[in-house]
Amino acid sequence: MVGLGVRDAGGYLPGRSRAEAPALRFLRIDLPLEAGHVVTVEPGIYFPAHVLDDPDIRRQHRNSVRWDRVDKLRGFGGVRIEDNVLIRDDGNEVLTRAIPKD
Repeated sequence: MVGLGVRDAGGYLPGRSRAEAPALRFLRIDLPLEAGHVVTVEPGIYFPAHVLDDPDIRRQHRNSVRWDRVDKLRGFGGVRIEDNVLIRDDGNEVLTRAIPKD
């Protein structure tokens, strides 16, 4: 499911559709992983201005977000760490383990 010239290959099992839950709705693959599959794991955090400037979002998350710290990161954009992982019969192998992430 990692391809050259193809972004976010994958798909869904027949009969399944994109989840509506906020934490799941952007998943691009909902398939059982099998030995031989290679997938990309992409944890990230982003600071989009349209979200940071929305007073309703700030109010909704006023007790769980340190907005003073978030505001200091304006203009940074965000960061995403990508690892390619090979699924094996006996577990997995992180193919990009040697790439520095500091």
